[in-house]
Amino acid sequence: MKLDNPHLTSKQLKAIGLTCFHDFFLDESSQIFFGCDSSEECKLRWQTQLQRDWKVTCGNSLIELRNWLIDQGGYSAAFGARARFLKTIDSKRQLLYIDSYKQEQEEYQTLQFVKRTLPLLTHMGIKAWDIATCIHLFRRGALAGYISEDETWENIFEAADLAFSCFVSWREFALSFLYGRQFCLKEFSMEQALENHCCWKTLLKNSHSPVNAFSWNNKLSTVGAF
Repeated sequence: MKLDNPHLTSKQLKAIGLTCFHDFFLDESSQIFFGCDSSEECKLRWQTQLQRDWKVTCGNSLIELRNWLIDQGGYSAAFGARARFLKTIDSKRQLLYIDSYKQEQEEYQTLQFVKRTLPLLTHMGIKAWDIATCIHLFRRGALAGYISEDETWENIFEAADLAFSCFVSWREFALSFLYGRQFCLKEFSMEQALENHCCWKTLLKNSHSPVNAFSWNNKLSTVGAF
């Protein structure tokens, strides 16, 4: 992610910095800022991707998706329901319950994944994935012409403030996001785990990365403009 856009304040950069993990996997770091390309071709590309990947076709469907991700729990709710159940039973009964499904069933793989990741996550589970995805989609929605820039920033700041109040560090947020991405994509392989590790290490090494450029502890309201 580039952090030298003269049209954005530090507050705006820190908020959209939460999507640096999305940008890493999508390799779109040079195409993320408002006004980077206002051509009809660019707008059509964002509209096509939003419809294909998220069934978003207008501003209203974008808001509905935001409500599901943030207010209704999104993917975090599905993860959390399984996590809460597994926590009510001991390790032996957990294995018996998981083995009641066939190994080729999706639920078997999902429960195995939740069981393995529970010790690594806080009580927020994979909420970072929902938050970062919400911010990411509003940026796309603005570029697609579905929502005004003012309303976009309002929703981005709201989601970012939730992140900074729920997590205590970039590392904690990153773990939640990366495991959330695996949960959403149903890619529970060692290859995917290594890709996640590579993502985090790369962002740590990059001095321009948001994880190095912005202190997690600063609230958005205290971050000054350039």
